[in-house]
Amino acid sequence: MTIKDMAKELKLDWHAVKALEKEYMQEQLRRNPVAASRAIGIDEMSLRKGHTYHIVVNDLERRKPIWFGGEDRSEASMDMFYE
Repeated sequence: MTIKDMAKELKLDWHAVKALEKEYMQEQLRRNPVAASRAIGIDEMSLRKGHTYHIVVNDLERRKPIWFGGEDRSEASMDMFYE
């Protein structure tokens, strides 16, 4: 369910629901910390025609994506992952 739908259903402000979701996710990470990845794979993903890309970083051992972002496929965008 989207935050907008949840806010409507609970008759709460969108920002209140978003804040509650963030608190919930932070608590989940505190209870179940994610171990650091030992091997990562870096790839790019085209969002649409016209050469619009984002970077995808995967944990190769767990076979799960761990980060998606950047503004393009530049070194500056990759630095966002390392920050």
